[in-house]
Amino acid sequence: MNSTPADRPTWQAPAAPGELAELYRSWGILDLVEGTVERMPPEWLRILEIARNLLAGKTIPGIDVPADLTGLIHHTKEGVATRRVKVQVRTRLALPPKSDAIVTPLRDLRDFPHITASELLLRDRSRRLFNYRLLSGSVDALYNVERTPSLEEYEEIIEEDAPEEEAPEEEASGRKRQKVYALLDVSNSMRDHNKVIFAKALMLAYLVKASQERADIYFRTFANTVHARSDCHSAEDFAALAQRVLSVAPDGGTDIKDALGSAIGDIRHIDDMTAASRIFDAPDTEILLISDCESYSIPHVPQRIKLHTVHLKGGRMMTAYREGFERIKAESATFNEIDTTELDLPDSARERWLLRQEQTRLATSYALDISTDEAQAITAKLELLQAAYERMAETGGRRSGFARGVKSMSPQRLSLRALVAAMAAAVGALLHPRRGHATRRSAMVFRQRH
Repeated sequence: MNSTPADRPTWQAPAAPGELAELYRSWGILDLVEGTVERMPPEWLRILEIARNLLAGKTIPGIDVPADLTGLIHHTKEGVATRRVKVQVRTRLALPPKSDAIVTPLRDLRDFPHITASELLLRDRSRRLFNYRLLSGSVDALYNVERTPSLEEYEEIIEEDAPEEEAPEEEASGRKRQKVYALLDVSNSMRDHNKVIFAKALMLAYLVKASQERADIYFRTFANTVHARSDCHSAEDFAALAQRVLSVAPDGGTDIKDALGSAIGDIRHIDDMTAASRIFDAPDTEILLISDCESYSIPHVPQRIKLHTVHLKGGRMMTAYREGFERIKAESATFNEIDTTELDLPDSARERWLLRQEQTRLATSYALDISTDEAQAITAKLELLQAAYERMAETGGRRSGFARGVKSMSPQRLSLRALVAAMAAAVGALLHPRRGHATRRSAMVFRQRH
């Protein structure tokens, strides 16, 4: 049986008004990063794909996003931004659903087969009358009319976030601008079970939303040491921050105590918590911590500082980390757990179908010489998005023979002989791909016997 590729479904529902425009807007995250698709590593693009789906509120295959965490990504500060809906009249090409037919006097004697059935019936009854009508040009014939495209107008509904026009300045109203302090765990344990991939995507989604709300952003990464802080106070600063999130590589152990200690010290200074007038006020800045929480010690978080923790779990946690895990859970105002073991890229079949449909429409527009500056701009964006999806597919889903061999090992305790046999199977799959299947089968049989 022939199967249909996943990204080329046999049928798709018609595009809803504004659906393509919404796709373009969601990929505006590329503009925030300020990097060309051709130079971006495919891993970056896969992280951005997950991040933009998180921002859009779409499901991520293999991931269950808790409601509390969704609120952190989608919350909008009251009075700062509002949802605006507008209707725009656009023009598009339309084709009749089927060919039409018209009845008209016979154009030429060579069109005799097109004569209508009623005229042929008259010919059978009275050949003389039929010939008279034929010579006078009164005989009717049926001609088919081919489909031709025509222009039609349609209304497109556009929804967008926009600042409130009547909102006064924050200083005049007494409202304080939102501030966020983000901590990202980049220890070696984050390499396992897709933790670092989802952590970067979630962090980017959170920071993009904060930037859209004109928040002051403070960001640190940490492992067994605390890394330098990046500050972002305007949209112009966001590209450097996003590129740092995407490019950081896991290394070292996990020390949440020093990371939180540095964040609490920074917040005391940023919000001037030592001033006598603010000694009993809650700070304006909250902390978001994304980590697998594999740390021995956790500091005490002051009651006035709100800590949001996202625990990325996958596999077993060592007993030595259990006490620190329970401590960070108790210190957090919100604590959400996400299992990243089954993380996969969101299904892009619908988006890619929309891009192909738009490419066909624009090609037809150019053929009829009705191209516009807007169509040319959309064409450029179309090519950019297609290149992004192609680059995401370059290495997506592929795994080396060594990785497959290691993946096949049981997480339970193995005997020394079984462990050596499993590692030999992994190395054999890497060096001899054709014999990899037989080698892995032999190793599996060996483990079953021992």
